[in-house]
Amino acid sequence: MGYSQLLRAPGRDIGIAVRAITSVATRIDPLERRARALLTPADSSPSAPDHDTAVPTVLSHVKAS
Repeated sequence: MGYSQLLRAPGRDIGIAVRAITSVATRIDPLERRARALLTPADSSPSAPDHDTAVPTVLSHVKAS
């Protein structure tokens, strides 16, 4: 049995995983914006959030490809 046949199934699994991650990554940015909009009161300034509305900037570096 050749390497092509041995690697076919794992290659397919990797391709499926990459497509799943890409699909999720494209949705993170809009979801983060919605979450921030819901957590920020309309009448307060976004530069001074309190502990209840502060959102960590963990996902701000993620870019959809």
